[in-house]
Amino acid sequence: MHGVKRVNLTEELRLEKEKKEAIKVEQFKNLSSTIETLKHSNDKQQELLDTLAAQLSMNPDLTTSYNLRRDVIKQRNYKEAEWGRELNFTLKLLTSNPKSYPLWQHRSWILNEINKDEYYQKELDLTYKLLSMDKRNFHGWSYRREILDILYKRLTTDEIDDLYLKEWDYLTMMINSDISNYSAWHQRRILLIHYMNKENEDKIPENSINSLITKEGEYIYHAIFTDAEDQSVWNYMKWFVTDQNILSVLGNEELNNIVDKFLEAMKEINEDELEFSNKLNKWCSLMIIFLAEYYKKDIPVAEKIELLESLKKTDPLRANRYQEMIEQI
Repeated sequence: MHGVKRVNLTEELRLEKEKKEAIKVEQFKNLSSTIETLKHSNDKQQELLDTLAAQLSMNPDLTTSYNLRRDVIKQRNYKEAEWGRELNFTLKLLTSNPKSYPLWQHRSWILNEINKDEYYQKELDLTYKLLSMDKRNFHGWSYRREILDILYKRLTTDEIDDLYLKEWDYLTMMINSDISNYSAWHQRRILLIHYMNKENEDKIPENSINSLITKEGEYIYHAIFTDAEDQSVWNYMKWFVTDQNILSVLGNEELNNIVDKFLEAMKEINEDELEFSNKLNKWCSLMIIFLAEYYKKDIPVAEKIELLESLKKTDPLRANRYQEMIEQI
């Protein structure tokens, strides 16, 4: 794992570890064998569910086992208390295995079977807690978007507006605490598009769409100074300056002014980086070249060549491409 120092095991510890792993393998085989026997017996469904729970606790990625579990649950015609226990079971697994696709899918299926608004509201609150444990867990973020989409179809307009205002504040908080949170930036883009497509300006951040987009330009500006080495904010910036909805809100002149401000900021970052480490910032250099071409900005030939020569060093895998661009200049 990243940031975890490898420990060299002694022969004794290595043998002890292998012994424990062998025991687990044997336990898993026995559970699998028991499941094969029980699934053909209609009068031992609870025992089958218990055995499946034990197996999934050892390995939560078993899609076939979830499918079998769902088949049994459907036959037993679960009531609310039983659904609650199933939710608690999956929550226990999620706290220790938050990146299991089949596990998230099974929980989504449970919510769909219960089919009550209040459960989806509670589920949204749960994602707050789970994502506070791992801010960048894209499984959790995808699940959160799924819950929001479902609530969007179920709630009143006023309830949706309040929900999304809360979501905007939540995304700001998450990005402020971790600028590298790509999933939060992605969710922010989705929500910003929602606001730009909104028929009226009731209950949106900054009280008007023009103010919101202008403020977002300032937010990006400050974000690149926070961590110019992080790719997430640069991807968001590239979307922001090329999106036709943004252009339709701001107009050519205002968006060009924001782009000019971005360019000045990137030049400043590059100057600081050159003084500090004797090299230019890769992402600044790439974005300056992109914006210069996209917005047809006049940049001196010498400056373009300097940027491309720097990129050949900081991004050697694409060195031939940068050399080709130099030759074209």
